[in-house]
Amino acid sequence: MRITQFLYFFALTIGLSGCAGCAKSSDPNAPPPDEPVSVEEKSGQTPPSDPAEPPVSEGPATTIQMVKEGGVYKIPAIVNDVPMTFVFDTGASDISISSVEADFLYKQGTLKAEDVQGMQRYRDAEGEISAGMVVRLRTVQLGGRTLRNVQATVVNSSAAPLLMGQSALSQFGKISIDYQTNSLTFE
Repeated sequence: MRITQFLYFFALTIGLSGCAGCAKSSDPNAPPPDEPVSVEEKSGQTPPSDPAEPPVSEGPATTIQMVKEGGVYKIPAIVNDVPMTFVFDTGASDISISSVEADFLYKQGTLKAEDVQGMQRYRDAEGEISAGMVVRLRTVQLGGRTLRNVQATVVNSSAAPLLMGQSALSQFGKISIDYQTNSLTFE
């Protein structure tokens, strides 16, 4: 089953349907559409993690070369052992991947049904409210550092860019950007 079919099936089975402009929820305790809904609020569970593994591998400072393309900076990353290029986006709350990338990871066997954590509404750069599937990425490698069990949102759009957001970036602590050399350093 393709991940998009799986995501659709999953959304139907947990009784969620949400998109910009859809009818309001019948749940009187539901937050307004501009507030993110956490996985814990929707499922009553916290994301799985391995307490024996730290969320980010330690080591010396790591520098990544950024590439400026179309007015944005892009950085290389390896997600669940698959190389990808992300827009470095400090304004994004999560790592964001399109349904195409999620489908590809699913076909490779690196994104599994147990990695799906629920649904979340989010506001995009244009101010639109959309629904996205929340998944756990087992590993996200940036330079010489590896993050584990990182929350990401699967956007139901094949044209959505890959965004490296705060769910990953905040785990590094101090980040330095050198625009003269187009480099990003995690300290």
